Amino acid sequence: MSSIFIQIPSYRDFELNKTIASAVNNASGENTLHFGIHQCLLFDSEIVINTNYPDWVKISFVDSIAPENIGLQKSRYIANEFYNNEDYYFQIDAHMRFVKNWDLKAITM
Repeated sequence: MSSIFIQIPSYRDFELNKTIASAVNNASGENTLHFGIHQCLLFDSEIVINTNYPDWVKISFVDSIAPENIGLQKSRYIANEFYNNEDYYFQIDAHMRFVKNWDLKAITM
């Protein structure tokens, strides 16, 4: 089983949970997924990240309250800190949708 790290920077993106769910629900289940997420919010708990997923999915995240750690480069840097030598590394936005078996297709490419 291969491992995939998925880096997500987010600034008040209310699509974040839908993006994570789409990635998980459309993955083959043949690879482990590790999400490294930094989200910048206006106030604590503005967007609560769902962490209720199967065992082959790990969600690592940290929240910042603006203006602390604001900006795409800083957010990517913070999210990257969760990388743990996974086999593959994806950088995505917090508002994406995935096709069925996206993980197998990406690894094959």
